[in-house]
Parts: sequence; C-alpha cells; structure tokens
Amino acid sequence: MRTLMLSDHSLIIRGLWGLALALGVAAPSSAHALEPLDGFVASARRQGFDARESRATLAQREGEVSAANLRLLPVLGAQGTLTRNQYEAKVGDKTIVPLNQADLFLTASWTVVDVGQWERIGAAKRTLEAAESRAKVVELDVERAVSRDYYQVVAAEAVREAAGRTLAAAEKNASFVEARRAAGLAQELDGRRAQVEVARGQQIVADATYQVAVARRALETDSGQRPSTGAPALTADLQ
Repeated sequence: MRTLMLSDHSLIIRGLWGLALALGVAAPSSAHALEPLDGFVASARRQGFDARESRATLAQREGEVSAANLRLLPVLGAQGTLTRNQYEAKVGDKTIVPLNQADLFLTASWTVVDVGQWERIGAAKRTLEAAESRAKVVELDVERAVSRDYYQVVAAEAVREAAGRTLAAAEKNASFVEARRAAGLAQELDGRRAQVEVARGQQIVADATYQVAVARRALETDSGQRPSTGAPALTADLQ
C-alpha cells in the first residue's frame, strides 16, 4: 500500500486558505458563535482608535472656528474702584466727596472692519471642511479594515477545521497502515510514511491555530470588541 506524501505543508496551508476564502464568499450570514460583522463595525466606529482620533480632531477644528468667530464680537469690560478719603466733603446737605467712594467703569469696543480676522475665520472653516472629509475617509477605512479582519477570522477558523479533518484522516490512515503492517500486508516504510503524514498534519493544525489567534487579535484591535469563539458555518453550493 502506498500512502500520500505531502512535499510541502506550506502549499497545503495556502490551498486551505484559498478554499476557505472561496467558501467564505458563498457563506450565508447566519453565525454559529462569532458575532455578526455589523456589531464589530459599529464597535469600531464607536471606540476604535482611528475613529476616536478622527472625532477628537473634528471637535478641535470646530472649536477653532468658534473661537475665530468669537473674536469678532464686541468686547465688554468692567472695572470697579473703592477709594477711602481722609475727609468727607459736603456743601449743605449735598455730599461732594464721600468718605468711602465707589466707582464703576464700563467699556465696550467693537471692531467694525477686521480683514485679517475674516481671513482667519475662512481658513478655520476650510480646515474644518478638510477634517470632516478626513472623518468620512477614516470611517470607510475603519469599516474596510474591520471587514477584512472579520473574514480573516472566518477563513482562519475554516482552515483550522479543515486542518483538523486532514489530521484525523492521517491518523486513521496511520492506524490502518499499522494494522496492515502487523498482518504482514504492508512494509515498515509505509508505516513510517503514515507517521510522517500525522506529524505534518499536527504541524498544519498548529500553524492554523496560530493564524486564528493572529486574526482574532487584529479584529479585536481594530474594532475594540473581543470576538467570541467559533465562526460562522461555511457552506458552498458547488453544483
């Protein structure tokens, strides 16, 4: 009996990734354990690093426009003084200089024409428009990044599941070859080859598990939400 030899397990990984991604395109939206994509996108828009930075920048630009407009408003001033005189001066029953004299001074100034400030207001508004456009771009970038990370998780889970099935098949094949070898129907070389297939299957499973961890970490970082274990069930109609 001849057993199947895999010359390069990296080729198997790439093949499994391609199959998983192809299945992911045809997969239904129902999820087994992993939350829907919309939840991760909403979380990224709400608490993602890029989204929060974009909102902070936009708020800063809006504040700059408001501050520039406030500089055109009238400026009001008030000043009060209290003077303690040595003597109180009176003429008849009229007090000319009181003993304690309180004075209040009110001032108002308004620049009617301020070309420089108008230019600064215009520049602040243009900066605000740029920040608003940048915020829209960031929102699209966040959605694209989270969607990519999400389907990377889906594909990685599918690869790990396929790798597990491959390992199970290799282990069954090794058991079958060992039984045949014990019966004298297979050579020792066949048994060694079957064991090599099992070892390679274990390595593929380990690599796939690592890819799942990396994909889940990227999704959590970009969305700000920890994904649950498991993945949507992948089905494909190959008819």
